[in-house]
Amino acid sequence: ASDVYKRQSSLPVLYFDFKVTSKSEKPVSVMITANYKSIVGYDIAEKVWESEIIKKSDYIAHISKISGVDAKASSAGEIAMASLSSDSSYQTGWGHRHQYHEWVLRNNILKNEDTTATGRNRFDKEKNKTIGDAANFNALAASKELKKGENLTNSFVMAWNFPNLYDEDRKLLVGHYYTNFFPTAKEALSYAVENKESLYKSTKKFIDAYYDSAAPQYLLDLVNSQLTTFITSGLLSKKMEFGVMEGITQHQSWGPIGTTDVNMYGGVMVSSLFPELAKSTMRVHKLLQHPGGEIRHSFKKGFATFLSGETQTATAEGVSERLDLHSQYSVMALRDFFWTNDKAFLQEMWPSVKKAIEYTLTERDKNGDQQPDMTGIMSSYDNFAMYGLASYVHSQWLAALASALEAAKVLNDTAFAKKFAPIFEKGKKLAEEKLWNGKYYRLYNSDLKTMKTKDGAGKEITKDMSGTDEGCLTDQIIGQWAAHWSGLGDIFNKEHRKAALKNILELSYKPNFGLRNCSWPGDKFYHEIAADVWVDQANTCWSGVEVSFVSFLLYEGLYTEALAVAKTVHDRYLKCGRYWDHQEFGGHYFRAMGAWGIINGLVGLAINQEVYTFSPKLTDRNFKLFFSFPGGFGNLAADNGKLNVNIVSGEWKVKALKVSNFSFASAKVEVKINGKSIASASVTDGISIL
Repeated sequence: ASDVYKRQSSLPVLYFDFKVTSKSEKPVSVMITANYKSIVGYDIAEKVWESEIIKKSDYIAHISKISGVDAKASSAGEIAMASLSSDSSYQTGWGHRHQYHEWVLRNNILKNEDTTATGRNRFDKEKNKTIGDAANFNALAASKELKKGENLTNSFVMAWNFPNLYDEDRKLLVGHYYTNFFPTAKEALSYAVENKESLYKSTKKFIDAYYDSAAPQYLLDLVNSQLTTFITSGLLSKKMEFGVMEGITQHQSWGPIGTTDVNMYGGVMVSSLFPELAKSTMRVHKLLQHPGGEIRHSFKKGFATFLSGETQTATAEGVSERLDLHSQYSVMALRDFFWTNDKAFLQEMWPSVKKAIEYTLTERDKNGDQQPDMTGIMSSYDNFAMYGLASYVHSQWLAALASALEAAKVLNDTAFAKKFAPIFEKGKKLAEEKLWNGKYYRLYNSDLKTMKTKDGAGKEITKDMSGTDEGCLTDQIIGQWAAHWSGLGDIFNKEHRKAALKNILELSYKPNFGLRNCSWPGDKFYHEIAADVWVDQANTCWSGVEVSFVSFLLYEGLYTEALAVAKTVHDRYLKCGRYWDHQEFGGHYFRAMGAWGIINGLVGLAINQEVYTFSPKLTDRNFKLFFSFPGGFGNLAADNGKLNVNIVSGEWKVKALKVSNFSFASAKVEVKINGKSIASASVTDGISIL
């Protein structure tokens, strides 16, 4: 089954389904055509066009190929199109639209001729060889005479095979994962045709289960829209190395692959749906980790080298000065263990995680308090100076320690636990003493003195870093959100963090605008930005931050507030016509894939070594909500005090089930699996353990 899923997940095909119904009193002639310009060898001037017509009992297909080129060229390959009707017609290898269009206007069937060999190629006397023209158009069609009420239905399938995917330097051959299963477009097309019904059913099963939910449709749509970025921006190499491009525009990708700080948000979707791909990204970062422990900001599209041009620290070449990366890497790598219970993966990653944490402690603590210190612009907010103990970085450091201490128990690493448990407790105490200002956790509190740093324009300056900043960052306690993923408990005081979330909304959220990144007391919504700042990040709405914050609000039980923010993001992108293309640094921005955290937040999902926690946030007594788990998905449904977990697809491996924030019909909890009662159920402190 695993191989089947891998084959299907990497299938290089597109389906196009059509249905035309006549409402005319008179008979009408209808033809549905699929036209495409072959992109094989699009950047190769000298090539020879080839084609193949395939006639089967249930479909007709055309395959476009080239010869006379370097087999290792990036655009070398094949593209294919099939019409799923045996009486389909075709016209392939034409070069000008008018010859084709005039025929279509006068006829209800194509010519059934392939003129590729002679029509698309010409003999060049000067070069004494055959060369193909630049344009090569092809068409397949389904035709029918329709009376009133009759219909014509037809499906087209497009498949391709471009095996030579290179990195951006065009030196390292990365390849595509699908070539492990489909070495030709013909084989991919054949598989797609033969398995169309089963693929449709399995796809629809996911969609139906997802939308069979009591959550508002706009909320489900907002999350679902980010799946387009997963598909559009995800790269999967032949060796199953995976990463998501940070952002793209119409002409190029902006930013690198697997960007650690952005992955902290967007990676929630990857880990929730395809944890093996998430682990692949972490493995690449492990491979590229600096010997001193520093984690790369990102890596190139070849998966083997870090992004060139990154700034250098005093201890490492080719890594950024960012302080959040090491904690983020540790949190994500250990989350992928907690969620999959893959102990081999934990053992593989543990030395690397420890090295990242040790580096943060030994190299980035500037005042000896055993906590990392910011000394300028060095986090995901890459034009946002913070100093000393900064809530954004500190909360993620605490999340990393909470994750690592939990992992240390599994591996019986008593030395690590003995050293870092007191540091973790000290860090939590300092957060309340130095960052909590009575309303929220301030941007930073620093006792650092005069040090060298860089201003917003990148110019080196000398600055007195002492003092506090009362900025109210939306992401100020993002580490607590990360702790919720795996049920790691309270990092911050419960009452304080709930007050902080409400004050963030009070200061930074505007219903007809959005949730901006940071506000200061006294702001008239827009905060003044220094002249040397090259990009205004405080007044900006990053939708990836907004949707992740919605998830955080849900985990904290602020359901109404969460819906309000989500509705604002939904309406804003819908109004602007960019619903499936969230913007930040380029479009299809990776951070916004954090929207999947909303699905997890609705059910209050935490997964830790096959122990599942559900804390549903809907106030209705009866509801149904979708959730996913490693290897499948299902629904959590409430029925007058009964709670049902229905696994729609996959095998759910669960050792224990904890339920909170749910009113059972009686004090006695009875658990049934497939109708059979099991005895191991209890209720402790309002949490049902099943």
